[in-house]
Amino acid sequence: MGGGPCSGQRHCRRAARAAPCEELLCGLTPRTPSSCGLYKVPDAIFFLLKEVADEVHSVDFSHNDLPRMVSKITKFPQLQVLRLCHNPFVRPELPVELAALTNLQEIDLSGCGLAELPPQLFALQSLQQLRAADNKLVEVDKEPFRVLVQLRRLDLAGNPLSPRTVLELSTLPFSLTLN
Repeated sequence: MGGGPCSGQRHCRRAARAAPCEELLCGLTPRTPSSCGLYKVPDAIFFLLKEVADEVHSVDFSHNDLPRMVSKITKFPQLQVLRLCHNPFVRPELPVELAALTNLQEIDLSGCGLAELPPQLFALQSLQQLRAADNKLVEVDKEPFRVLVQLRRLDLAGNPLSPRTVLELSTLPFSLTLN
């Protein structure tokens, strides 16, 4: 395999169906299955990594064609960073099982076309950074954020937030990025 990141959509789709490619060994190498045109997370990823699942700390499925996130992501119990940005989620909810990822510190949902933040986010008690920039968020209730006591950074830049929402969110005790 080449030493660079995924070189093309066709290559990764073929590799995901046949023999696993290095790019799919997310968390174990600097390569990730981002920008591969994946429309489904291959079960092979979870099967191949089951012996080292506790060593996977970061997964990057950004810039793909995923319509939803699979609950199997919880097979990586030590996961700290989950990047899902720029996927056309037709079903914006996240798996309820996501709450089992008690070490998850950062999640990126930027550019996913979200009109609201998935309620499952507020079960992630270790969450420190939430990126949801460049979506379609207009109204965001500040109350659910009160349970995220570890949250240090919320990035909502590029959303058409109402002035009321901006004012309310600015009263919360974390760094807020709006532009």
